[in-house]
Amino acid sequence: MTDSGSLNEVVLVVDDEPAIREAVSDILEFAGIDTLLAANGLEAIDLFQRERRRIGAILLDMRMPVMSGAETYSKLRALDTAIAIILSSGFDEAGTTIDGDDDEALFFLRKPYSMDSLLAVVRQVLGQIRSR
Repeated sequence: MTDSGSLNEVVLVVDDEPAIREAVSDILEFAGIDTLLAANGLEAIDLFQRERRRIGAILLDMRMPVMSGAETYSKLRALDTAIAIILSSGFDEAGTTIDGDDDEALFFLRKPYSMDSLLAVVRQVLGQIRSR
């Protein structure tokens, strides 16, 4: 996790599994994408409020203790309706229990995902932000 991310170039990784958080962070950092890490929804909300200007996308696990992914998604949307959120779950999109049909800033990445698919989705999302 680096601290030098420019505006909208940082990905907030939210996952309760330390090994997943660290692996995703390592992959993104190796590809030149800065990260912030949160172990649960409460940490994610706090980090997002403090670092909003730097965060371009959020990779959000749907199954977490403390605050579920769905609850975290709702709270993040209340703070920012346009932030790009990549939902991540071992279940299919229908199992995410998020009503995001009209949410153009919502993406889905099914677990387990490969390094290539993770990077492809994150680069796509950050690329869309740059082109705005």
